[in-house]
Amino acid sequence: HKDSWGREYATAFDQKGNRINGIVEGKRDPGGGFSTDVRALMMQNTHVLVHNHPSGASFSDADMGTFIGSNIQHLVVIGGNGYLYRLSKPPKYVPPSQHLYNAQTSVAGLWQQQKQELSHSYKIKIAEGKYKSEDVAWVEMTHQIVTITARALRLSYERITP
Repeated sequence: HKDSWGREYATAFDQKGNRINGIVEGKRDPGGGFSTDVRALMMQNTHVLVHNHPSGASFSDADMGTFIGSNIQHLVVIGGNGYLYRLSKPPKYVPPSQHLYNAQTSVAGLWQQQKQELSHSYKIKIAEGKYKSEDVAWVEMTHQIVTITARALRLSYERITP
């Protein structure tokens, strides 16, 4: 769901595909992670958590860090541009290191490291006119960041374009 203010919304489903709740507005908490309401969804018998990104970008560092530390099997983002992104854990998933599992900041650090490494090349692509706007470049860069980060975390990741 996308509204004119660009707010994010989330809903959750159990393993049988039954919706667990209504739609929750995903306000950010002061620490930069999911709101208390969305975190509460993650503590329920949630198998799939679906939320939107009005910008059309892929998963954020907070999305990935929270997902790693939860029991959720699939995290889905529906982009305002029509893109669909999915992160999935393999059965009996164990993160590559206990350090990553226990600290959202470690996952965020990995994500941010990729962002830092890719930023310069995307600035060049924007200057060369390879992207029609910085927003389009950001969507592509987040996709690349998540592709690399998901691989490092042994997660399945895909983007489905309209």
